Amino acid sequence: MLKTLSRAGVLATAFALITSSAFASGQSCESVFKAQELNSFQDLFENWQYRQTRLDDLIPASAWKGSLAERTQQFLAKYPDNAAVVKDVAFKYEAPNEIPLVGNRDVLVISTANAPESLMADYFNFLSLGTISFPLSRGGGHLRTRFGTNTFDIISALNQSPYSKPDGFRIETVFELTPSEFANMAEYIANVKADKTGVIGAFSYEGSQQSRGKVNDNLCLIGGHNCTSWMATSGVGKNGERLLELAGGSLDHIVGTNPGWWSLFLNTMGKKERIPFSVFWTNSSLRESLDREVVSGEQIHTLNNGVVAPWDFSPH
Repeated sequence: MLKTLSRAGVLATAFALITSSAFASGQSCESVFKAQELNSFQDLFENWQYRQTRLDDLIPASAWKGSLAERTQQFLAKYPDNAAVVKDVAFKYEAPNEIPLVGNRDVLVISTANAPESLMADYFNFLSLGTISFPLSRGGGHLRTRFGTNTFDIISALNQSPYSKPDGFRIETVFELTPSEFANMAEYIANVKADKTGVIGAFSYEGSQQSRGKVNDNLCLIGGHNCTSWMATSGVGKNGERLLELAGGSLDHIVGTNPGWWSLFLNTMGKKERIPFSVFWTNSSLRESLDREVVSGEQIHTLNNGVVAPWDFSPH
């Protein structure tokens, strides 16, 4: 039996409930709503089936409403001295005997230099609803996934931490989800948090794209998951599509087992409707960043050990 919020339309109540709720064990959002497509997040909040989730306070009650495009403009208007969008920034990877990855993506530049204290809270208000993202430092050593105000990553265990303000450069690829997919992602993370071994199995440095792909069972058929593959292979789509498939990828092409490959794939080949932009965090002033770090048609360049060089995703 679906429960309906007694005060429909009051999102503050819905957000409070979402942090202590999920779907019945073993069910995906799609199975709960077979007869009703979730057309909006309002639908989601008004028709959520409740149970304990262990995902506490991840979606701010103050999260902004409206489309992602509208919220982007709201963020830009509020922080004109710290944020700007640069169109068609180049991303590419070329190496001998390897298929090149070449493409472009809009980049939201956010400068933390002299930023108001409210900027981080509004960043969560801006992006928490309907998106996840993948913050990555230069060198691409380890992938974290932001959901709401927290990040999740796996090594030997599932680690959950508050999203931290960058103290330098960071690229964060933003992935937009539908209401049903967002609900499935919440359920998947909650399931992994409750029973990592039973849902995704033991950690393997190599990672694997060959897995069962269910929100309650994503165990690998070959090898084991790493910090990237547990998320890239999550079957959160309406019809069980993996996250990498929603982005336009295929299980036959290994792009979801390494932080650098994953981020490069999303920024070069990912569907624009799924990867509308990436965020570039910098401690340079916004003007300095727009002059020399993020320029339309060029790769992102940063100062590294005294040398200005293209951003290093370090795929391997």
